[in-house]
Order: sequence, then structure tokens, then C-alpha cells
Amino acid sequence: MANAVYHRNYELRDPIEVRVLPSSIEIISYSGIDPSLTQSDFEKGVVRTRRYRNRRIGSFLKELGLTEGKGTGIPIIYKVLKDNGSPNPIFDTDYPNRSFFVVEFPIYPDFRDDENNGRAIGRAIGGAIGGAIELTARQIEIINIIVSDNKISYRAIAKKLNNHE
Repeated sequence: MANAVYHRNYELRDPIEVRVLPSSIEIISYSGIDPSLTQSDFEKGVVRTRRYRNRRIGSFLKELGLTEGKGTGIPIIYKVLKDNGSPNPIFDTDYPNRSFFVVEFPIYPDFRDDENNGRAIGRAIGGAIGGAIELTARQIEIINIIVSDNKISYRAIAKKLNNHE
């Protein structure tokens, strides 16, 4: 997000979009990428632009600790995803127009929706805190309720659980 804010073309009215999809999270900037950059630059993870749209915003984001410096965003994205065991990001633009730029972060493999979703989530949570954990059948049931309705309230979960007993 910090990169999208930094590199946004503020002369255009189109906002930065964040789409949370079942298979990924997408960040879309309709101002597109700098013409000096190519698709292969992003795929290699080495992006060196010759122009910076918003130097003052970049300085502000760096001061807040949200960015590190010029040309570091894409390599950091690749490193953090690799360290996390996540799939590589997917970068896309409408070459040659470059009117938009999309960064897609595919869902972490253990969080894919399947019949063992609760157990996979338990393994992922356990891995994040330093060791695998086994979830109880009740915990898996709660996770599956949340997966089926991610806006459900804790009271509605409790009601569903009481109806299953």
C-alpha cells in the first residue's frame, strides 16, 4: 500500500483500489507505472526508475517507517513473501498504454478453501508462532463457520454452535 501511495499520480482522480478476493489480494493503481519500467523488471524483482512522482510523499512515508528508500519496494515485497513461504506476487499493466498497474498477492496455500481448511489454518497459525498446533474438532467447526461467513458476529457463532450440540 505504501508503494501505491508513493507512486500514485495525484493529477488523476482515480483512487487506489484494494480488492480482497477468495484467491488473492489485489492493489490497483490507475495511474500506471513509469514508462521507463518494463514487465520483466518486476518479474526479476529489480526495479530502478529514473523518475519519482512524489518525492515529498516518499520522504514522509520513509520518516514514518513505512518505506525504506528508492528502489527498495519490489525487492522487499519478494523477500517478505519468500520468508513467509508465500507465493510470489503477480504484477500486471496494460502495456503499452500503462493506464493501470496491478499487484496481486495470491492467497497463502494453507488458507485455500478445501475440506481440510480448519486443519490447514491450524498448521499455518502454529507455524507462525513457532510450531505446529492441532486444533480440536470444536475449533475447526468455529473456523469453518467463520470461513462460510466472514462477517458473522461472535453471538451468531455461539448460536450456531449451540444448535449443533
